[in-house]
Amino acid sequence: SASKPLRDIAAAQKLVRQHSGVNPVDVIMGDDAFTEFSEHAAIRDILDTRNITGNTLQAGQQVAEEHTFQGVVNRISIWTYSGWYVDPITDAEVEIWPAKHVAFASPGAEGLAGMRLFGMIKDPKANYAPMEFFPKIWEDDDPARTWLMIQSAPLVVPTRVDSTATQQVLA
Repeated sequence: SASKPLRDIAAAQKLVRQHSGVNPVDVIMGDDAFTEFSEHAAIRDILDTRNITGNTLQAGQQVAEEHTFQGVVNRISIWTYSGWYVDPITDAEVEIWPAKHVAFASPGAEGLAGMRLFGMIKDPKANYAPMEFFPKIWEDDDPARTWLMIQSAPLVVPTRVDSTATQQVLA
């Protein structure tokens, strides 16, 4: 009850602006972080969940590929992310986005678009060179068939790494 979530968001925005020059306008929260945030007395009455874009109103939550638009507070879009994967080392199901973490992002981050580079193709016929695509064709005789395989090793490199921030907000 003594926490000040809007002040904390403003402080994180200021830190990102100081280090990158861009202002984060999207906040991505884990499930537990959003539950605490949305139930906070200072937020409950001002969280706008109407999802108005231009002159279009989309009622209710809009869910796509594990991320959900939750609403707007002080012109900041609030999102949650809730996806799972199986850790190949421990074979345990793990949340992709930690439930107690919050991230601050900006369209100016260029991290999602970033600079697209390409890593080495692990094939001697490609001379182990970096390239966008490496097509490989080979034939088998019995039964007769022709195989086509295309390899790629894309690397998305964020160009403004200080334009985002992440922090754990719950113990």
